[in-house]
Amino acid sequence: MYIYGMSTCPFCDLKNNERNHILQEYEYTVLLMANLRKVPGQLLVIPKRHLERFSELSQNERDEIFDIIANVEKRLINHYKAGYEITQRYKPYLEKDDFAVRHLHFHVLPRQKDDVLEEQRVQEHQLHSSATKEEVEELQSIFKTRSES
Repeated sequence: MYIYGMSTCPFCDLKNNERNHILQEYEYTVLLMANLRKVPGQLLVIPKRHLERFSELSQNERDEIFDIIANVEKRLINHYKAGYEITQRYKPYLEKDDFAVRHLHFHVLPRQKDDVLEEQRVQEHQLHSSATKEEVEELQSIFKTRSES
């Protein structure tokens, strides 16, 4: 089912919500300005079809999304004269709330050297640790072959 036919998902009924600022609409995807922005210029790239995981995208949807993100990247760098960050999360273990939208989407955030996300990045960096031998072996066993299981 496409984006305009569902009412339970906030991304499946974008045209009927005046808070949404749709910037571009494509065959499989919508580009809009994020309502709850962490930084100015934050955008969302959202497939029209309701799905939760990246692996559920068709090849046409994947191609279009990556083309859009590449175009957005160029425009943001050109306009903001800065960097950017792309995020996409799949967290089925979270309870449904205003921030846990169960519809695949990509955040594209313009980034500046001292923006509000820099402190968060520093805190996240402090959480990093070296992989244990067991962790390396576990991941190597998952990816021994190129085929998916």
